[in-house]
Amino acid sequence: MRPVRRGSPRPAPGAAVTAAPASIPAALEALAAALGPGFSTTLVCRDGRRPRLTVVDRHTRAATEVCADEHGRYVWPWAPPAAVTSDPATAARAITRVLRPWS
Repeated sequence: MRPVRRGSPRPAPGAAVTAAPASIPAALEALAAALGPGFSTTLVCRDGRRPRLTVVDRHTRAATEVCADEHGRYVWPWAPPAAVTSDPATAARAITRVLRPWS
């Protein structure tokens, strides 16, 4: 079962966008490391957009995106926060439950 997208991490048209703090990409890289080799991860950082980690299960091909916010949380665009950025292992378990609900 694939998650349903609700909302978007994109700012409203005309809204001011600030550069992401250096800690946000680092938090996403820590999450990628915590997920391990069973997942393919891609860190996406574009000007004017919130950095995000695209996560794909190598076995099922199920995918999701995860962002880190300025409040120190890993967040999905479609659900409440997954975990705090100081605990990437907990976020990795939450992502695994979403992408592999039977395990």
